[in-house]
Amino acid sequence: MYDSVESLAADSSTIVVGTVSAQSTEGDETISSVKVTNAPTNPQLGANLADRPEPAAVGDTVEVRQELSPTLELGEEYFLFLTPTMLPGEAATQYFVTGAVAGLYLRHDDEFRRVVPGSGDTLPDTISATGAASG
Repeated sequence: MYDSVESLAADSSTIVVGTVSAQSTEGDETISSVKVTNAPTNPQLGANLADRPEPAAVGDTVEVRQELSPTLELGEEYFLFLTPTMLPGEAATQYFVTGAVAGLYLRHDDEFRRVVPGSGDTLPDTISATGAASG
């Protein structure tokens, strides 16, 4: 369970804002391609990771692998805290949403709202993509 944006960032290797441009399935898992339009930073980013991969950059496309609902929706814009899958093969370049659903925010007008506010985490219900991700 996460009690702050900083603790969520510490378990994440990248933070991105982007739109889902494509999707596919592998068995029970959905893989979403997210075109990165903003790559917010946080001083705690990756602090709890042994290996600190390079964060995604604006213009990159990242693949997000999800097994649990709710999955990302095609054409929607999200603010995502992501961590590497550490799976073998091609899946090694993909990401999971940090905390399964904790790091998942959907755009609503000028802000991003938590997709699953009742997950048990103590995180802000809304977040802004301007400047650093904090809360």
